[in-house]
Amino acid sequence: MSKKFKLLVFNGVLLLFGGLVLFLTNCSKSEEIPKYSSSVYQRNQKIGQELKEKQYLKLKSRIASKQHRFVSEYKLHEKRPALLALSKKFTYQVLRDTIFPYWYDTPWDYNGISQVPGKGEIACGYFVTTCLRDAGFRVERSRLAQQASSKIIKSVCGGQNIHIIGHNNLQQLEKYLLKQKDGLFIIGLDNHVGFVDKQGHNLWIIHSNGVAGSLMVEREKLLASKLVKKSQAFYLAPLTNNSHAHNFWTRGQQIPTLN
Repeated sequence: MSKKFKLLVFNGVLLLFGGLVLFLTNCSKSEEIPKYSSSVYQRNQKIGQELKEKQYLKLKSRIASKQHRFVSEYKLHEKRPALLALSKKFTYQVLRDTIFPYWYDTPWDYNGISQVPGKGEIACGYFVTTCLRDAGFRVERSRLAQQASSKIIKSVCGGQNIHIIGHNNLQQLEKYLLKQKDGLFIIGLDNHVGFVDKQGHNLWIIHSNGVAGSLMVEREKLLASKLVKKSQAFYLAPLTNNSHAHNFWTRGQQIPTLN
């Protein structure tokens, strides 16, 4: 075997080895891809529970301060419809981009009543009412959480805004939502409640998921959700594009819990 041939073989082995290392490195990197793209979620994975709790308290304080300015302006401002529109955008962003990511991965339990993301367990109704409260909607957190999903929606969003779809009609559910403005909705299932985020043609459900294999707060594709696919009825109402809810929010007033 000539030296030139040996050199070619050696270089070939090096190239093969280098390609294998690169492949394994890329595989390792893909395993490190976070579950959610949210920068808030990714940061919280690194800082630990204690600091996460402190950051969440600061977040709630900032939201309360911002809402206080809205309430003050609303009392004095002549252009109240413009303020109402701004409040809808604010609550949409703060829920979708900050509050929800804090709660992702918090364990589910049927009797869970946690008020601290990542600590203890939380049931689906308590997840909804806690997020609403922390976003500045003055709700009776515990009493409302224990209501049927249709009653939670009626209290928060107004009965006139509820859209009902029966017979497990997933096609109708998708068709209805795709016709709506982008934003958050509250969705009620047979024995469950959560939020829906509609962004263009993308539909997501954010909920405390009690299905085996999940058992945590998570964000998943709406029509792929096991709970959605087996529910016979769907109760829907807009939250962030909802003047009923935001009239209470911009006034800083309590939302009555309807029986």
